[in-house]
Amino acid sequence: MPPTLRLRTPDARAAGMVANPGLASAIARPGAEPLAWIELLPLMRDFFAQVRAHVAPKHQAGRLKQWLHYLRRHYLQADAAYLELRTVNGAEELAGRLFGQHYLQTSGRS
Repeated sequence: MPPTLRLRTPDARAAGMVANPGLASAIARPGAEPLAWIELLPLMRDFFAQVRAHVAPKHQAGRLKQWLHYLRRHYLQADAAYLELRTVNGAEELAGRLFGQHYLQTSGRS
């Protein structure tokens, strides 16, 4: 009987996409430039806006910090941001420090 192919769990595949949001593009276009940090920031802002709309306030900052933690595998900027922000618990402060005052002004928050 031939050996069975063991597939990774869906959670493991998802973790790859979470840590490297440009993974699908890299697979589709080998040799293409990876997704740059500056291109990732708008995705993170959109994600955080969705978190702010659907997640209890005390858990909001944690969701973004968790993603930053995964991104550390592929982005030096994420590592620096995570180390700076890991003790921040407020969503407003986290958004202001990661995305700048512009985020707070355009999202209707002060």
